[in-house]
Amino acid sequence: MSFIKNWNDLALQEKLFESLTFTCAIVGIFKVGSFLWRALKGVTKYFILPRRDLFTRYGKGWAIVTGATDGLGK
Repeated sequence: MSFIKNWNDLALQEKLFESLTFTCAIVGIFKVGSFLWRALKGVTKYFILPRRDLFTRYGKGWAIVTGATDGLGK
């Protein structure tokens, strides 16, 4: 109850606002960092690393099956 009684205290409001701002900044940094990490992984996978050739990796013993229950794979 002392929190509600002291709500008009400007110092308390400033501390809460600073805490909220800090929390939002941390969440934003995490989201931007995770986006950049996924983007870097995608760029590395599709543009930097060499492509895998399935024929040299598996030889003649492989096939692509589509539509496992109906369609081309039936």
